Amino acid sequence: MPTSYPTIQSAILAAANGDTVLVDNGLYAENINYRGKNIVVASRYIFTHNSFDILNTVIYGGSPVYEDTASCVLFISGEDSTAVLEGFTLTGGIGTNWKDEHGTTPYVEGGGILIQYSSPTIQNNRIINNEAIRMFPNSRSAGGGAIRSGDSNPNILNNYISSNKGMYGGGIVLNYSGAIIKNNVIENNSVYQAVASAPTFGGGGIWSVGASTNPKVFENNTIVGNSSSGTGSTIAGFGGGIFLSGVADVHNNIIWNNTQVTGKQFYFSQSFPVNIAYNDIQNENSLATNINVDPLFANTEYHLSNTSPCIDAGDSLLIYNDPSDPVSSEMAQSFSQGTIRNDIGAFGGPGRTTEMIPISLNAGTGGSIVPVSSLSLWFDLFYVPIGSNQLFLITPNENYIINNVNVNGTQLGNISSYTCTNVRTEQSITATFDRAYAITASAGEHGSVSPSGDVIVLDGGNQTFIFNPERGYKVDSLFVDDVLTGSSSSYSFSDVTGTHTLRVTFIFDSSYVETYRSFRPDSIAFDKDNLGKQGKIVKKKADKVEFKFRLTAPRTAALTLKFTMKTSGSLTRGESKTDTIFSWSNLAQITTPSPIDSGTLVQVDGIGSKGKAIKASYSWATLPKAIKGNVPDSTFLQNLLRLPMPNRINVLSELLSQNAFNGPLLAGFPMPNNAKQFAWVSHAKYGDVLKSFYDKKVGLHLGTARNFDMLSSSKPLVGLYKSLPPTKHNNKFFANLLALKVSIAASDLQATPAGFGELIFDDGTSNPLSGKMVNELAGLADSMLSAR
Repeated sequence: MPTSYPTIQSAILAAANGDTVLVDNGLYAENINYRGKNIVVASRYIFTHNSFDILNTVIYGGSPVYEDTASCVLFISGEDSTAVLEGFTLTGGIGTNWKDEHGTTPYVEGGGILIQYSSPTIQNNRIINNEAIRMFPNSRSAGGGAIRSGDSNPNILNNYISSNKGMYGGGIVLNYSGAIIKNNVIENNSVYQAVASAPTFGGGGIWSVGASTNPKVFENNTIVGNSSSGTGSTIAGFGGGIFLSGVADVHNNIIWNNTQVTGKQFYFSQSFPVNIAYNDIQNENSLATNINVDPLFANTEYHLSNTSPCIDAGDSLLIYNDPSDPVSSEMAQSFSQGTIRNDIGAFGGPGRTTEMIPISLNAGTGGSIVPVSSLSLWFDLFYVPIGSNQLFLITPNENYIINNVNVNGTQLGNISSYTCTNVRTEQSITATFDRAYAITASAGEHGSVSPSGDVIVLDGGNQTFIFNPERGYKVDSLFVDDVLTGSSSSYSFSDVTGTHTLRVTFIFDSSYVETYRSFRPDSIAFDKDNLGKQGKIVKKKADKVEFKFRLTAPRTAALTLKFTMKTSGSLTRGESKTDTIFSWSNLAQITTPSPIDSGTLVQVDGIGSKGKAIKASYSWATLPKAIKGNVPDSTFLQNLLRLPMPNRINVLSELLSQNAFNGPLLAGFPMPNNAKQFAWVSHAKYGDVLKSFYDKKVGLHLGTARNFDMLSSSKPLVGLYKSLPPTKHNNKFFANLLALKVSIAASDLQATPAGFGELIFDDGTSNPLSGKMVNELAGLADSMLSAR
């Protein structure tokens, strides 16, 4: 609030037990009443730990709706310790006219806070310039300028209680009440004769009278500069710091520079057992374990200077230890000093306020800097305990990326997290973000796209994607933002201003299968290339072109297509290629036999007879005038050149170039001095083998000459001279068989010459060659053929 509720009180009335009423900075002229609700009412301080929020969230109690009820805050309906007031400045309260439960007369009490029959927690507040000094006709006196507690058991922790006034208990009144009062600075509060006819009862800082079933614990407080004066009772002017009549435990406090008319700064009744230990009490030398030494404050906030005798002078029991510094466990964490032994005063002990260091968080447009913390809310300054480590996550918003992170003036780049370590001085983290978009790129089977996945592109940037089909495959379809865009080998986005998707699919490259599947399993005659010439290698030079484009019928009309070469192909409706309109073979011009309906999308697929890109024109036979035009190059979905199918010579060349043989290739040919004898000549280079093949017009043999096969007489073919011509025996048989199998496999798999060495031989029988790569077959030829 005040966003959701106009006043703190209206928010309290709407709350249920366990809720938190979070109050924004501002001045709230109210007298709030918890109404028995165990809730937390707090300023932003519970998240920020920044004292600025305490200073600037003010409850002003000096303008009450009801004149007799002018305490800033009331706990009078049985609230327990889970009813919390935290992070406020309480000021201007002038008390509530309240009947004393142990008497018959009302008293004006609790200028800042009034507590009766309740046990709230009051922590981390500034309770200043409140007073309980006014009188009503039926009032006897007034007291508890900051806090009055009757028959209750509050926790009063880490508060700054200053400049409050009363005619008893200028700071705090405990009337038959227990209390845990720890780590408070109680300073400059006063008791005086504000109304001449009313009695005063002492206790400038704290006034505590009466027995309680709950303990009174005054621990690690700094009680300084308070005063007690006035008349009207036997205890008037007593206890400038503390007036105590009852059982209590007073530990590790500084009681210094308080003034009173009568007695010492700390008055306690000898009639009750009081444990007074490890305090620094001015002008008190009679109490063992206590000291009487100037505490040597460092500043007006009453921190101890580094030479203070109160450092490490508190009770040595471990339960009173100061918190450890995160870096050095034997040393105390500030605001405590020295070792972890208790420091006397408000900044010692386990519950004291920790010095908090601010880290400035500056996130530019498009992202956030978030501390990893149990806090669910924070602001531009995030406070961490001194000496600790703190992790921050730098997170871009949707369609943004991290540009740079700057920590204390050092540029760290586009990191997504940063840990401040051993924080002892103010830090700053600044993050900037760039608007960017993800282009999600994916590929189907038998290919890939590069880059892939979610590719981040800056606003207005460009990005190119390359499509990589597997060997024997080609791009089929490209979808950009789920719209079919074509089948090119790449795609570029320019001036990107939003997210996109890109998906590419692949199909078998069918050009070889459709045009040159001329091999048959029962044939071994493969000495000719595709042009019918003897012993000539088929070059890797395109001799066909595969093309694809689409047209839409402007009206119902027949279609005529003209090409720059003879073609074979089909014309189908739509993209599925299942509804064929017309097919043709080896024609440069075609006309559909019947009209095509208006608006029909037709796809033209074909193979051109030349190894260059094809061009096409169209003419729709519409009346009164035909619609004509050229098919633009940019609208061709495919216009790809195709290589011819390789022959046996290509196979041998490829195998030799890949070092597929155990040794050199051997060429067998007749001896010049004896036509019935044949020599086997070893050649390490394919060119030499081919030259022998041309010159001698004989077959080729793969592998070594020894033990290659058996004659019908069971005599082996050994040595350099043979009585059988290689053109009629195993050397030529194996070469032809190998060429046959490789060629068939190349057709079936639509492979190009570069892939021969990795093709798998398989004739569908138990032949031991089956399952071997061509590279392996070359090395195994001798042993396999010698056995069969």
